[in-house]
Amino acid sequence: MKAILQDIKKNNTVTSYFWLLFFSFVYGILHAIGPGHGKTLVSSYFLSDNRSVFKAFNISLLIGVVHTFSAFFLTVFIYFLLDFVFNSFITNVEYVASKISAVVIILIALYLIYKKFKASKQIKTMSFTSHNPNLSTCGCHACHTKSEDIGVILAAGIVPCPGTVTIFIFTFGLGIYYIGFLSAIFMSLGMSLIIFITAYLSINIRKKSSSSTRLIKFLEYGSLVFILLLGLFLLLV
Repeated sequence: MKAILQDIKKNNTVTSYFWLLFFSFVYGILHAIGPGHGKTLVSSYFLSDNRSVFKAFNISLLIGVVHTFSAFFLTVFIYFLLDFVFNSFITNVEYVASKISAVVIILIALYLIYKKFKASKQIKTMSFTSHNPNLSTCGCHACHTKSEDIGVILAAGIVPCPGTVTIFIFTFGLGIYYIGFLSAIFMSLGMSLIIFITAYLSINIRKKSSSSTRLIKFLEYGSLVFILLLGLFLLLV
């Protein structure tokens, strides 16, 4: 990758651009397939309630965007403000970011569990009372606030990717800043693709389970408990 960047700096050929973007995209895919990167959080989030494929696409794409910009701002801070060895600093930033992410995940889980119990209580109340036009128990994606989605996006994307940080550092050093952004964007697209596939599979699993009331309730509450446990695990480990 370093050789390709140097070739772009010297020759600025279309072939070099192609290979850079191709390898960046593939790296994003392979990197996202590994552990982490919000796949568990996203899959649990889409299992917990009825959400659309369009929402899955948007959230996956925005996670990639947040991932890219968190790496960019970290690199700017390192490159322009720090003179000491940055490897240990990156580790510390990743540690702090992961703890912040864990707290966000825990808060999301607690909020979603609260909403789920509240909706369940409303349904039980309806069964013993007359129809109330002001009472809504709709479970469609339109009834969920955007704050939940934003919380998931930030929790999954806030931890900067070392590969993206490295690309930014190389391109900053060579003075080809826009190339770093292009490469980071394609890395994020590769990562977003894997996250979207994860979300899409979760949506399909939920749809196939919709015929069984017990199973769908297990998926809903089980996935929320799993999100909570994931946050606690990330916070404590």
